[in-house]
Amino acid sequence: MMNCIHRHLWCIVMTLAWTVTGLAKEVKDTLYSPSGDRVIIDYSMTQNNGQVTVKFNTVLKKLGQRTQEKYKKLDEVAVVIFDRTGNYRDLRFDGQTPNAFMVPSGVSYTPSQDGYYLLQDNPVLSFGVSQGEEAQLSIPLYLAHYEGKRHYKLFGQCGTLQLKPKASAARSGGNGGSGTMAMQGDGGTETITTEELSDEGLSPADEAAIRISSVMSMLDKATKLPFSEELTHEAAMLRELRFKVTDEDVSRQIAQTLQAYDDKKQQLEAQAESAEAAAAAQAAQQAQSAKALTDSLSAASALQAAKDKKEIMWLVGGLGGLALLVFGGKQVYQAIKNSQLQKAQKQMMEGITKMAAGGMSNMNANNPFADIPGMKQAEQAVSGKARRALSKEGEAAMKRLQQMKNKPEAAKPAEPQPKRPSLNDQIPAKYKRWRKPGQSPNNNVSI
Repeated sequence: MMNCIHRHLWCIVMTLAWTVTGLAKEVKDTLYSPSGDRVIIDYSMTQNNGQVTVKFNTVLKKLGQRTQEKYKKLDEVAVVIFDRTGNYRDLRFDGQTPNAFMVPSGVSYTPSQDGYYLLQDNPVLSFGVSQGEEAQLSIPLYLAHYEGKRHYKLFGQCGTLQLKPKASAARSGGNGGSGTMAMQGDGGTETITTEELSDEGLSPADEAAIRISSVMSMLDKATKLPFSEELTHEAAMLRELRFKVTDEDVSRQIAQTLQAYDDKKQQLEAQAESAEAAAAAQAAQQAQSAKALTDSLSAASALQAAKDKKEIMWLVGGLGGLALLVFGGKQVYQAIKNSQLQKAQKQMMEGITKMAAGGMSNMNANNPFADIPGMKQAEQAVSGKARRALSKEGEAAMKRLQQMKNKPEAAKPAEPQPKRPSLNDQIPAKYKRWRKPGQSPNNNVSI
């Protein structure tokens, strides 16, 4: 807390010293970071007897889209410069390792106790520059987010200020002499340098004239809404100065500038609305065209699908009819072949039977089946397996006939021989005598 009080007291002291300096120059600059962040700095530089004092008046911040999604509250984002690395007082910085601005030879600088400056505290930097020396100061600017408990997290560098102060001799008057200063940022700059100011500072009329010029210049460059932060800031400052200016001409110029600001805003709003209306009409027309195209494509697709279905049905019906025709023809052909085969087999069996009955002497030795009736018709009626089967059947029949030929004829039964009469039968009956049962006939013969 004491360090913050000391820092604010130092700023107050340097501001009071500002009123007694010989020459002042006010500069506004816009610096950009690689991620699209933007910082608008309004500061003044005073030179007096080799002492160059830089006072940061205001600082405006506009974060890029990706950074804004991460850091929602803009008042928690600070712009910081460092005059040393490490050993910071009261605050803790992390996230990145910052680079402190370097003081070139020929320039004297008293380092701060804290090691850093927060630009929203309107710090004042004082440098000693030798007479006639021209030095260049490079001051890197860093963006930091307040994490709580006096802790800042650095998340990006937003350009580098290039200051080129040149010491001028002390003057008794406030209108003579000039100071030289240049500023540029790494990501592109937009610098506005005011007229040289007198010892007493700017009057409201002079300040209004400067801001009128700045607003008109930025209005000429504005092409879309929303307006830039610097333009909005300048217009707001003009609205405040309108109540402080007593010169009627300046008041009229302020009113005209603010009216031009409002007219430009209304014009851009009208253009935006017309562009939105044109875009909506074009989108509706495109949607209607797309719908019509979709409907026509759907109708054509449905028609083509019906046509394809009809063709498929005809094709399936034709294939089915052809299959039935082929199947029926095959059945008829097979029936005819079977009839011819049965007829040939019948003729062949009849021929074999006739040959068996009439003998086999007149058979052809080379082709014993050539003379079989019906054999030739059977061979013509069949082919392939059926012909081979028929040949095998004929061969089997011939083998049976051969076996029947070679088999010897069965012996005829002997004719009955006339019975030889026995001796007893040859004896005349008158000589026969009655015999006893069991007595041989020979025993009955008497000589």
